[in-house]
Amino acid sequence: MSASTIHQTDIAVFTIVSDYSEPLMTLQIMLIKRAVRTAKGHYNIECSKWALPGGFVQPDETALQAAKRELAEETGITDIHMKHVGMYDRPGRDPRGR
Repeated sequence: MSASTIHQTDIAVFTIVSDYSEPLMTLQIMLIKRAVRTAKGHYNIECSKWALPGGFVQPDETALQAAKRELAEETGITDIHMKHVGMYDRPGRDPRGR
């Protein structure tokens, strides 16, 4: 891969919510709503869409480090157990870049 290759990481945060009045548990996933403007002030082509938290991997970090950083930046959540599950790398998967 060249030095100009861009990688992205997405984070799926799951939780189980229990209603103690009934023996019912619900699996939930965290989503964020994409901003109208990017951090650089440009119009975000993904604005107002619901998405998994995530972002681009910096050259000096692993995908897992980037996932932890992006989760903290986008949600304020830190210090949770994270596990690398898989890689999805089809060219053209994300119109913002690879």
